[in-house]
Amino acid sequence: MDILTQVMKRMQLGKCQRVFLENLIGLMLAIPGRINYLNLARYSQRSERSYRNNFERAVAWIALNAELASELQKAERMGKRLVLAMDGSFISKAGKHTPGLDNFWDSKVGKARQGLEIHTAAVIDLEHRQAFALEAKQTPETANEGDSRVVHYAQHTLDVVTTLPTALRTQLLCVVVDGYYAKTSFVKPLREHNLQVVGKLRVDANLKYLYQGPKLKQRGRPKRFEGKVDFKDFSRWQGVENTKTLTSYAAILYSVALQCEVKVVVICYAATKHRKAYHEVFFSTDISMSALDIIACYRARFEIEFVFRDAKQFAGLEDCQSRSPEALAFHWNASLLTVNLARLQQRMASPNNHSFVFSMEDDKRRSFNLLLAQRIIDNLPGNLTFDYCYPFIHDALLLGVKHPHAP
Repeated sequence: MDILTQVMKRMQLGKCQRVFLENLIGLMLAIPGRINYLNLARYSQRSERSYRNNFERAVAWIALNAELASELQKAERMGKRLVLAMDGSFISKAGKHTPGLDNFWDSKVGKARQGLEIHTAAVIDLEHRQAFALEAKQTPETANEGDSRVVHYAQHTLDVVTTLPTALRTQLLCVVVDGYYAKTSFVKPLREHNLQVVGKLRVDANLKYLYQGPKLKQRGRPKRFEGKVDFKDFSRWQGVENTKTLTSYAAILYSVALQCEVKVVVICYAATKHRKAYHEVFFSTDISMSALDIIACYRARFEIEFVFRDAKQFAGLEDCQSRSPEALAFHWNASLLTVNLARLQQRMASPNNHSFVFSMEDDKRRSFNLLLAQRIIDNLPGNLTFDYCYPFIHDALLLGVKHPHAP
């Protein structure tokens, strides 16, 4: 919490808001059940009304999380080869009157359900494969003036990049997204702002070879393309990797769907006893990016899914009771900040190597044990302090922790 306090002071947040956020994040780490207004009041000295009022106040979440990420870099616990991952996550919500309710894709059940959706930005360290959430923004229920939701995703991405501190923004190699974002309405606005995109294409993507021959002496437009790509013939591709289980190829092609030249990497997986042979198609709008970097960037994208998992299971991402858009946004971003802070504390206490494993569950257990011990000591007779009692209760604070010797 000391780092959070220092960062908020540098950002010149008001004292009341600083104290509230410190108290709130500590409770979100400690409360074992649902994290809503009622439970927050039960575990603290504040009233339920106090939490409702403070959840309506705006916070510069991107700047706050970016400062925390910078603290990790200063301590050499986070690399400087970063990618910006963008992804949406379904949020279940009861009732019918919450603004933004609509049918959104829920990957847990494999179909669209009525609820809410948050579109989240996270920086991912390619060296240590650690994701750090920046901001969650609600996806509107209907598109404005006929625009699709992809337009909203593109605008949110541009807003995040624009708001990032220059030091962090210059470290971004690309924006990495899944196959849903492989549309002109997402890629084109980012390319216009000099942002490169790495993503995934359909297995039957419409790609064309670029004409590499001499200029033809004939009237009309110069020849630009030389046939459509057939994913059964890679004779015109450059080999990247060849093992017993997979073969990969790379080429610079024209994407009809994206309306631009892209660097394409295809990974062909050999058939096994349990599955048929299949292939995956990845792309980068930066045609100078190496094939291995494209694969590494896309594989790192999955780290944002662990942020959603930890926030939903341990930080109450889906527990907000309010219907106010401001309170919902505050709750979602506070949940992501809680996960970030737990990751930061564990990362700071760990050696700077690749064996670090983040455990949100252990952090929750330790925080609850600490809260309970503090409450008991405060109610004991005499002038006992937590610092005095700590050597005697140290082992009890690790009750239920799976890895008690981990940082």
